[in-house]
Amino acid sequence: MTVLTNSEGGGKLLNELFAEDWSLRRFAGITNLPATPQKLSTAELAPYEGAYATDDIDQSGTLGTVVIHFRGKDGQLVGNMSDAPDGTYLPDEQTVPNLGLALYKTDYGLDLGPDLEPTGTRSNFVRGSDGNVAWFSNQ
Repeated sequence: MTVLTNSEGGGKLLNELFAEDWSLRRFAGITNLPATPQKLSTAELAPYEGAYATDDIDQSGTLGTVVIHFRGKDGQLVGNMSDAPDGTYLPDEQTVPNLGLALYKTDYGLDLGPDLEPTGTRSNFVRGSDGNVAWFSNQ
């Protein structure tokens, strides 16, 4: 299923159709498995901390770089997205997070909004051939 929208409520519609399982239940008769967030220790969160970069095209059509910086806090990952076109923004420990991730199993987490509450979507980390976290995949 593909949904194209330029509506201000488009994000909410996408969450209702996909994150809340409506389309899976309606068209396939299945749902996402339950995901209970875990509070992880500093050591358990350490492999996921750091910066994850990707190319991005903004609303004006300009190619740039977006970087998400994750750090462990209170048993989950909190983060900030770069606000510089080249992704060079580096938040400090006092910066208020604008996103987060509550891991519910190894490498898989529930996306958290600025209030650090679940948004309804999920993301995961991908490991490289060496077994270390190499990539962040945000749906």
